[in-house]
Parts: sequence; C-alpha cells; structure tokens
Amino acid sequence: MANRTYIFMTKEQEYDALLETHMSNERDHAIHVLNRDRFTMMLATLPEGPFRQRIVKLLEETASRILEVESILDATIPQLPKTQAERDAALARLKAKGSI
Repeated sequence: MANRTYIFMTKEQEYDALLETHMSNERDHAIHVLNRDRFTMMLATLPEGPFRQRIVKLLEETASRILEVESILDATIPQLPKTQAERDAALARLKAKGSI
C-alpha cells in the first residue's frame, strides 16, 4: 500500500480503487490475448498485401502490450488487500455500486 496518509480517501476506498485497477488490467490482458489469437488465425489464410502487413504489425504490437500488462499485473498484486475477507468486501462494494 501507499506510504501516504490520505486526508479524504478511506482504506476501503483505496482497496476499491486497487481492485478496480487490477480488474481493468485483467480485462485489458484478456482482450489482448483474444486479439493475438485472432490475428494469428488470420495470418494463416491472409494473402500477401497491405492488410496482411497491417495484421503482422498489430500482432507484434499486441505481443509487446501483453508483456507490459503482465508486468503491471504482477506489480499490482502485492498492493492488493492482503486478506481474502478484505478482497471480498471490496468486490462486494464495487458490485453494489455497479462498478463491476
């Protein structure tokens, strides 16, 4: 957790923000993996040309982005609430307010 004492943000709000951030990065990762798989399938049948070249470039960019997001996820895990009860409570609050 942050070493800063917040004036207005409660510990619960901090947990909620961390969980929302982590979940957003998980979604980002999942979409990039889907894109990687789709681009790979497309390249199996696409003829040579500008569109194929564009897909090759997108595949390269997507592979790089997957590594970036995995790094972000790995760095966020130690910041998450330590107990399952705190994580469950944060998830419940986010569901109650419609954030997830």
